[in-house]
Amino acid sequence: MRLLFALLLMLMTTATAVAERRVALVIAADDYRLIRPLANPVHDGEAMGAVLKKLGFEVVLETNRDLRRMRRALDDFREDAKG
Repeated sequence: MRLLFALLLMLMTTATAVAERRVALVIAADDYRLIRPLANPVHDGEAMGAVLKKLGFEVVLETNRDLRRMRRALDDFREDAKG
């Protein structure tokens, strides 16, 4: 569910900010310490990335990042999407 929310959020902001260039950031994580493991989020993220590529998106896939690396990925993506 978090993956879907993050993807939809990125697609919405990307669609308005970058009309000609289609970019997507897909974040997938299954390496949680405090919750029960999810079924296949990394595989799902890879599959979502493949679908988005077929739809013409430039895809950045981030898997199992800690908070610091995830923030860096978001910052990098935000800058890349701007120009």
